[in-house]
Amino acid sequence: MDLKEKESFLKKISEFDSRYYPHVSIWNENISESRLKKEWRARVKEILKGDKDFPGLYLHIPYCQTKCYFCQFLTRATNSTAEVNRYLKLLEKEINFFSPLFKDISFSTLYLAGGTPTILSASQLDFLFNLLEKKFDLENTFQRIIESTPSTLDEEKIKVIKKYRFNRLTIGIQTADRKLLKKVNRPFQTKNMIKKIFKIARKEKIEILNVDLILGMPFQSSKSFFESLEFVISLMPEAIHIFPYKDERETLFKRWGIVLKDKDIITRKRDYEIAEKLLKKAGYKNFKHEPFLLTPKAANFQLQFCYELSSLLGLGANALSYIPYHLAYTNPSLDDYEKMGKGVMVRKGYFIDKEETIRYYVLEHIRGGIKINDFEKRFGVNFRSFFSEEIKELRKVNRLEIKNGVIRIKAKGDYEAKDDSDFRTYSRFFYSQKVIDELKKTNF
Repeated sequence: MDLKEKESFLKKISEFDSRYYPHVSIWNENISESRLKKEWRARVKEILKGDKDFPGLYLHIPYCQTKCYFCQFLTRATNSTAEVNRYLKLLEKEINFFSPLFKDISFSTLYLAGGTPTILSASQLDFLFNLLEKKFDLENTFQRIIESTPSTLDEEKIKVIKKYRFNRLTIGIQTADRKLLKKVNRPFQTKNMIKKIFKIARKEKIEILNVDLILGMPFQSSKSFFESLEFVISLMPEAIHIFPYKDERETLFKRWGIVLKDKDIITRKRDYEIAEKLLKKAGYKNFKHEPFLLTPKAANFQLQFCYELSSLLGLGANALSYIPYHLAYTNPSLDDYEKMGKGVMVRKGYFIDKEETIRYYVLEHIRGGIKINDFEKRFGVNFRSFFSEEIKELRKVNRLEIKNGVIRIKAKGDYEAKDDSDFRTYSRFFYSQKVIDELKKTNF
C-alpha cells in the first residue's frame, strides 16, 4: 500500500470512528468463557506482582425511556419493569461468573452507563448495588459514577445512589429547549425539573455533578444551544461535557438521510469555540483529557485510567472489556445477551500483545503529545526505532512534530481538521500493518 493509498484508506476508517484499538470491526474471534478466565487470571497475577493498574468495573444498562434520534448507542426503549428485572437476573449470572476471578484485588472505579441506568427503579438500583458490594471488593473505589436523565431521577433514587457511595452523577440534559426535545424524540423535561434534581443532589451531598449537552444536532440553532449552555452554567455543576453531534451511522437521523452540511459543521466549530470562552470565563478549566471541569476531582477517572492502559471489566449487553497485553472483547448485543439464560455466552474479541498495547497507548496520547523519554521508560523500547516507518510516512505528509522531546500529530488547520477528522486520519498511521490488513477485508 503506497502512501496516497494509505492516506485514503485511513481517512475512510476515520469516518467510522472507534475509540478502541484495534478497531472493533475486526473483533471477530470467538472468546470462550474458559479463555476469558485464563486471560483474566493471568492479568490479576500481573497486578498482584506489582504491574501498575487501576482496575475499573463497568456496567452497561441498555435501556432508555425513548430512542432519541441523535443517539448512536445500542439501546432499547422500554417501560417494562419485568423486562428490566429479567436483564438484572442475567447481570447477576454474569457477576457470579466473574467475581471469583477478582477475589484478590480491589476495583478502583465503578461506572454505570448505557442507555440510562436510572431507568431502574429505586428498589432495582438497591438490588444491583447491593449485589455488586457483596460480589466484588469495592471498598477502595475512590470514584463511583452513574449516568442519568432528569426524567428518570427523583429523591428516592438519589438517596439510593448516595447510600452506595456514588460520588459522581452525570445528568444527560442534552438540551433545555423543549421544542427541540420533541423534534429529537427526547423524554419530557423542564428547567424546573432539572433545578429540582440539582437541589436534591446537593442536599444529599453528591460530590460531583456532571451535565452532558449536545451541540450542532439537526434542528438545533445556535441560539437554542447557547440558551441551554447558559442555563447549565447558572447551575454550576462541577463538570460540563459538550458533545459535538456527528453523523454516526448508528443514529436514526443518519439512517433517515438527515445529515449535516458543510455550513453546519463550520457553525458547530464556531459555536464550540464560543462555548469554550464562556465556560472559561465561568471558571471551567481543562484537565488532562477532559475539558470544562471546576476541579480535577470532577474528571471521569475510569476513562482516564483506560487511557493509561488499566484493566476494565465490562458487564452487561454490549459492554466492552480490556485486558492490557492480553485481550480486548465485547459482550453480545442485547438480543443475544438475553439468550444467556439458556446457555453459555460467547464474546467477540481480539487478542493483543505488547506491540498492540503500545500502539493503543500511542493512539490515545498522540494528540496531547507523548514525552519520548517517559514512553521509553514505561515500555522499554526505543520510540524512533519502534515507529521508524510511521515517522517516515508522517513526515512525508507533514503531519508530525517532534519538539523538545515530545511527539504529536499536526492538524491541517482548516475547519475539517479542527473538527477532528484530520487528526483522526493521521493518528491512525500508528495502526499496525496486521490490523490494517485485517481492516481491508471488512466493511468496518
